[in-house]
Order: sequence, then C-alpha cells, then structure tokens
Amino acid sequence: MPPPHPSAPGRAGSPRPCGSPARPARRAVLAAGAGALGALALTGCATASGRERGLRVAYPFWGADDIVHRQMKDTAAAYEKAVPGRRVELVPIPDQQGNFATKIELMQRSAPSAPDVVFQDTVMTNADVQAGYLQPLDRHLSSWQDWEQFDATARSATRADDGRVYGVLTGTDVRAVFYDKRVFAKAGLPTAWKPRNWADLLHAARAIRRRVPGVVPLNIYATKALGEATTTQGLLMLLYGTRDGFYDARGRTWTGDTPGLRESLAFVDTVFREKLGPTPQMSFNPTVRDKIVSEMLPAGQVGIALGEGSWTPKTWIRGGSAPWPGWTEHIGVVPMPTQAGPLPGDSGRVSLSGGWMLSIGGHSAVPDEAFRFITLATGRRRALEYAVENAQIPVRQDVLSDRAYLDSLPTNALFADLLKVTRFRPTQASYLMVSSRAQIAMEDVMTGHATPAEAARAYASGLRDDLGDGQVKDRD
Repeated sequence: MPPPHPSAPGRAGSPRPCGSPARPARRAVLAAGAGALGALALTGCATASGRERGLRVAYPFWGADDIVHRQMKDTAAAYEKAVPGRRVELVPIPDQQGNFATKIELMQRSAPSAPDVVFQDTVMTNADVQAGYLQPLDRHLSSWQDWEQFDATARSATRADDGRVYGVLTGTDVRAVFYDKRVFAKAGLPTAWKPRNWADLLHAARAIRRRVPGVVPLNIYATKALGEATTTQGLLMLLYGTRDGFYDARGRTWTGDTPGLRESLAFVDTVFREKLGPTPQMSFNPTVRDKIVSEMLPAGQVGIALGEGSWTPKTWIRGGSAPWPGWTEHIGVVPMPTQAGPLPGDSGRVSLSGGWMLSIGGHSAVPDEAFRFITLATGRRRALEYAVENAQIPVRQDVLSDRAYLDSLPTNALFADLLKVTRFRPTQASYLMVSSRAQIAMEDVMTGHATPAEAARAYASGLRDDLGDGQVKDRD
C-alpha cells in the first residue's frame, strides 16, 4: 500500500487502440456479475468517437423522483441548450443492494461503453485512477472561477495519491451522536446533553439501562452484516477520537495494532458485555439500520445512536420514507466526543465524511465538454438544491452560508460546523480490504470471540497478509 504509481489515463482523443489489452480492473471488493452491462463493457472497439455520439453521463439510479436523477436530467437539458447539436446520453444505473460499483466498472473497461462523465463514491478514487478509469481535472479547474468557492477539505477529498484532482464533490456528510430526549428524561438525564468524552457516553447508557426498560441504551453497529456502517459509523468514530489514526497519508501506511485500536475495541466490548447495546439478533440483521431510523427512534426505543449521519433526518422530513414531524422536538444531536475530551489544541470532537463526485471518464475523447457538464451540475443553484433536498452538507462556501440551506433543517448549522474537524474516508485502493478486516475485529469483540487485544492483533496480522509488512504500522 499503495501499489506502484500507474500510468496516467490516455490523452483526449486517444482511446485505447483496438486489440490492445484492457486496463486492469480496480482493486476493490466488488460483487460478481452485471448481466447485459458486462457484455456491453467487454465488447470490441468503439464504432463511434465521443464527438459522434452523445455526451455519455452515468450515475446511480435510486428512483425517478430522486434528486440525483432529476438533477442529471435538468443539467442535460441545460447543456444541450448551451451547446446546440450536442445531445446528452444519460445512463442511470439501478443501484439495488449497492451494485452500482460493479456495473460502472464494467462500463469503464473499454471505450465503447465507457462514460464521459461518471458520478461515483469518492472512496473509489485511487482505485479508478490506477485502473485508468478517470482523467485528472487540474487543467480544467485552474480556469474555473467557481473552484475558489469549494471548501479546502472538499478539494482534497477528490485528490489521488499522485497529487492530482479527479473529481468535483457534489456534497458531503458528517456523523454525530443522536439521542432521544424522551428517553433521557425518563432516565433522569439532562435533555440538553453535552457528552465530553467516552465515559459520558457510557454513563448515560448505563442510566438508561437501569431506568428505562425495553430501550436500546446505546446503538453501535458492530457486525460484518452491516458492512461500511460498522466501519464508518462504528469503529472509526471511536478510533479517530484516540491518539492513533486509521491511515497515515504522509507515510502511506495503515495503522495496525495500536493503543487507540485496543481502546476503541474495549469500548465496544463494554457496550455489549454490559448489555448496553442492541441484541445479537438486531446486530446481525442487515436491515437494522433502516429499522432503527424509520421505526425505533421515532418510537422512543433507542436512547443513544452513535455515528448516525447528517443524512438521517431526510427519512423524517415531509416526503421522506418515514415522515416524523416530532423529530425536531424529541431528537437531540451532539458531536461525537473524543476518548479523553477537549485538550489544548484539540476541540474534542470527531466526525467522518464521505461523498460523491463528478469525474471525467478515462476513455472520454471530449474531456472539455465533459467538464462543462460538470460545471453546470455543480453550480451554485443546483448545489443548493442538492444540499437541501438530499440532506447533504454543501461543499461550496456560497451555499454553506446560504440561509436557505441553514434554515432548511434545524441540525444543519451543527453539521456544517463539524466540517472543521471531520476526516474523509480514505480513498486508497486497499481501503475496502482494510474496512473488511475492521468489521471482523468489531464482530469478534461484540460476540465475545476475542478480547480487544486479541482482535487488534488479528486485525494487524490480517492487514499484513493482505497488504504486506511494509504497509502496516503498529504502536505499543
């Protein structure tokens, strides 16, 4: 980690020649099979150049009324009006069970099927760069005035290990701690709660367990069945609150067996050993996230929900999947505290962010036109609409300070403030392998199959098996 620096994508107008070997598939844990798309992606040479066909834009499809689909249609209409004679070919890819990554990779393998513009998770940035699926944007960004509006953290979120930028972030998210004021009142806890450290979290959870039966005192995701939620809403919210991190960008190494990892896993051990968390049956249910947000929180059945995100209220607002008008009265949101609380030079707050970006495909013969589409899609008006309707954190400063955004949800000001301390999920090609190891460690501790120290050693050993000794750094 990281693998050898790859060759840059082909220059505009020079797609991979007919008969030449395909670029390697990106290093990610991808589900098998994609039906007809697989056949499309593996066919022979292009029969038409990018200038002869429409500008192809691929994105995940989550429904006809989803904000992404509507904005892609709106942007396509604006582009076609601005560029007479150039049509846009929209390719909405159904994302059932998160299989967009599989399908878009198959499309990107060859010029005939590859998109000119792709909308995808930033976590795939380095893997896609290494596979030749993306073109750098630095040349385009240097002359785009709007780039100055983008938050510095957002700029860095789409930068690959080669130092170049490969996407424009459309929005981001943050994670925090949600708590139910009704449950807190019954437990004799302050409803204006401000936990300063992990001890405060456990103190509140123990009070809820004693005084409010039938309620999950503290929910934390901790099984492989819950995938990335276990990593990003569980372990990393703890680990980033210790002295030890997760990935060292300067040294390009992953942290292995460290005091911070052992202390994070010890917190998980305490939660489940003291029966402060969800039951094993709940923890192993892959749909429990939806159940907690849509049913249990509204019903007052969860005291503290660790690591829930800025997207969560989207479920409860009018038009959401489970409208709950009372959420603004009953749910409190506070930053996740660090293990020891505020220290000199440290705010004592933790958050983690991800996001989706618009990029130029590595096979595109019309990168200038592809970038023009991206600028239309990420302009101020559409960025504001996207942030408000999709419960996203804006990455443009002119949207972040807009009263229309700040007033759209009562939690938006707090979430926006967390951008000052948030960490972005690593974009290294090996991230998904590391995440899988993290989920195993969490589950082994949750079930009692390993002590925190044993799980930390096994995690580090597994990383060395996957990545090599030189890519993992322990600390006593």
